[in-house]
Amino acid sequence: MRLQITAFKTHYTKLIFVQFILATYMTPQQWLTKNDSLLFAGIPTYGSLLKRMNIRAGSVYVFVGMIVYTCSGLASWSISMVVGFVAWYWHHYHTNYGKLPLVICNNWTKLGTFLDNHVPTLKRPYMPVYWFAESRAQTIIRYFLPSRSNLKWEREILKEHDGGLFGVDWCCNNGSERFPDHNTRPTVIIIPGLTSTTESGYVQSIARCLASQGFRIAVLIYRGLEDMELKTPRTYCATHTADLERLVEVFKERYPESKLYAIGASLGSLILGRYMSEKRDNIVIDAGMLFCCPFHPPTCMDELELWSNKFILNTKVTEGVKETMYRRHSHVFGSVIDHEKVEKSSFLREFDSYFTAPIFGYKDTEEYYNDSSLDADKLNAIARPVLCVGSNDDPFSPERGLPKEEIAQTENVALVMTYGGGHVSHLEGWNPLSKSYFEKVMMEYFDAMVEGNY
Repeated sequence: MRLQITAFKTHYTKLIFVQFILATYMTPQQWLTKNDSLLFAGIPTYGSLLKRMNIRAGSVYVFVGMIVYTCSGLASWSISMVVGFVAWYWHHYHTNYGKLPLVICNNWTKLGTFLDNHVPTLKRPYMPVYWFAESRAQTIIRYFLPSRSNLKWEREILKEHDGGLFGVDWCCNNGSERFPDHNTRPTVIIIPGLTSTTESGYVQSIARCLASQGFRIAVLIYRGLEDMELKTPRTYCATHTADLERLVEVFKERYPESKLYAIGASLGSLILGRYMSEKRDNIVIDAGMLFCCPFHPPTCMDELELWSNKFILNTKVTEGVKETMYRRHSHVFGSVIDHEKVEKSSFLREFDSYFTAPIFGYKDTEEYYNDSSLDADKLNAIARPVLCVGSNDDPFSPERGLPKEEIAQTENVALVMTYGGGHVSHLEGWNPLSKSYFEKVMMEYFDAMVEGNY
């Protein structure tokens, strides 16, 4: 009897090892199709059961790993589960990631030719960080990653025409060897995300890359953030472009001979895109980039309200905006808003309904979100080159909300969609502290722009 059991284990161990190797090169459907004839020879009912369960790829590989190591007597169940998980993750990574980005633009335009000739990173696969490629993991870890730099920042407070105050953090980069003349030194304005400032990790990282190329940098600090006093009951939103316009005016008064570029991230990308569409040919920004732009806020909000995002991301972001935009300045808003409803808001749609919409004169969130959208008309109105970089798994801006067809018909806008990357992240390779995929694209893009290749 013992000999029979040993022979049984040896026979099936060999078969399972063969299948374990094959499984890493086959889809779960192909693997399961062959199970009845090979792996589960003599046990057809179990193979059929697996197919009826429509089991996920992950459980298939975990199952194979456990069987291999347990039947062979080489290791415990815990080790076999680790081996199975590694096999599953390897298959999952190479199935969903490591692909060439989707580049959408009108190939016959000047921008299409420019990207093809001067942004080589777009011609290689994007490899998300190997050990946490999942979108929400990337998004959260990017937020907590330390990214301090030795850049020297100077805060300036500017006053808007309505009496409101907003900030600008300047990194003049006077040590730039590439552009020693401060009068002609090219400048990049960064318009950050919802509650982001110069202290945010991704802003620091982007600024460090730009400074290494010799650029001067200006980061727009929204009204009421950090230690700024809120003078009027108006904060900021996706359709509020007045502060950015004022910053551009101030810049051009001081540096009329300097080239000006801009990057908008998340909420900031909606502001920048809207501003460039409003100005049309009168814009003084020479080129722009939109990083993880939520082009269609109604779709983006639906995505954030899925169970997988609602309690991991939505509630945390809502609590953050309540603290930074409302609680610190609640006395300023008076009767403009219903304070009790704002305080009870648990999700972004509720906060926008009770806070953002009434402050900026919208009757409800539907009107606000629709007005915020960068639709075909706005995209076609943009008269300077704009490169948009996003991902297919962005929990704040899902693929179904990307205006692929609309952008393909424009003359001055291009969209790069990577497979993986999360939201305002795009970490890459083994080291999450190294330059991100977006930063590599950004450096090539602006470097070619400033060199006059466009």
